[in-house]
This record gives sequence, C-alpha cells and structure tokens, in this order.
Amino acid sequence: MFCLVFVEHIQYNNIQIIEEKERNLAMQSVIKNMDVQHKNDESLKSLRHDMKNHLVTIQYLIENNQLRKAIDYTKNLSTQYTQPNFTVNTGHIALDGLLTQKINDAENNNIPVTINADYTYIDSIKDIDLCVIFGNALDNAIEACQKIKNIDERFIDIKIHHKANYIFIVIKNAYSGFLEKSTLKTTKKDNYLHGIGLKNIRATVKQYNGYMNIHTDDSIHQFILTLSLPIV
Repeated sequence: MFCLVFVEHIQYNNIQIIEEKERNLAMQSVIKNMDVQHKNDESLKSLRHDMKNHLVTIQYLIENNQLRKAIDYTKNLSTQYTQPNFTVNTGHIALDGLLTQKINDAENNNIPVTINADYTYIDSIKDIDLCVIFGNALDNAIEACQKIKNIDERFIDIKIHHKANYIFIVIKNAYSGFLEKSTLKTTKKDNYLHGIGLKNIRATVKQYNGYMNIHTDDSIHQFILTLSLPIV
C-alpha cells in the first residue's frame, strides 16, 4: 500500500513539474512570437523604404542590357526579404506571431489551414493564455494531420467569433485511426504525458469560467475542439 501511494506521489510530482515547464514554455513562446512578428514588420518597413532605390537599380541594369546582373539582384533581394507564406493580422501582436508561425508550419507540412475569425474581443484573454490555447491546440492538430498518409485528407480549420457575451474558438482537424473518446488516448510514447496539452487548455479556459468541449467523429475522422470564454 505504501509503495502504491509513493508511486502515485512521484507521478503527481512529475505531472506538476511538466505543467510548470509547459507554463514556462508558453511564456517563452509568447516572447518569441512577438519578436518574430516585430522582425517581420520591421523587415517589411525596411523593404518599403528601400523599394524605390531597388527599382531604380534594377531599371538601370535592364536599360544597359545587364540582364544577368538584374536577375541576380532580384534573387538576392527576394532572399533578403523572405516573408512567411501566410501572415495573420489581428492587431494582437502575440497572437499574430503565434498564428503566423503555426499556420506556416502546417502549410510547410502539406496541411491546408483555413481561418475565419472575428478578433474584436480577443484582447480580453491574456497573452500567455492565448499561447497555451492556440499553441497546444494547433500543435496537436498539426501532429494529427502529419500522421495522415493521404495529404489530400489533411486539413485544419480555425474559427473565432463572439455571441451572447462569449468568445467562441473552434478548431477542427483531420486525424487517422480511431480515438477513445473517454480518454482521448495518444500514440505518444510517454503515456503518462497523454492529454497534458488538452489538460492545460482546459485549465486555462477554467480560469475564465469558460467551457471546453471535444467532439470526435471516427466515421469522417474529424476532431473538433470548441472553447467558450466569457467576454470580460
């Protein structure tokens, strides 16, 4: 009996340590995403500022039949000012950086993402909590889609809207195989870590007296995460 209690105590402590690491990672991610978004914005500002001079140079090279140099110049310019394939502009810099990063990660893995969002009241949720919610939800969605061999069946759909003083966040994604709805067992090797991401989302939503609902449909292999948070 003592051994059983001791093992459970160790497992509880391990989970507490993991959750603390998750919170620290969330804060680091917020800072990183804000930095990424700031750098992207600064890069665009720099490009706009110098564009006239770049065009003058390219025009001069073309007019003087220096086509190879003009081509090389444009290639270097393209490399220097490479931007993400998809950028999000919510007016909320932390969320912009996070969504931009995750959506581009998804599309780089042949996972199409659609987003239909009203961000009017999104700033009523703290930066770190947005990171926990969207970071974990999209990481899970991307991981699930990566396991689908037929890339035509992969998708992630993000919806954010408000109704009756609540913000609703709905994230849908495809998955392969079958999920045990009672436990949502993962295929990850560390079984005791299973559900930490969803658990952290649930705990975050609970802080706002909100609700979290999960729906899965094995017939069409669709996972739906729905969050409702009161507007404060």
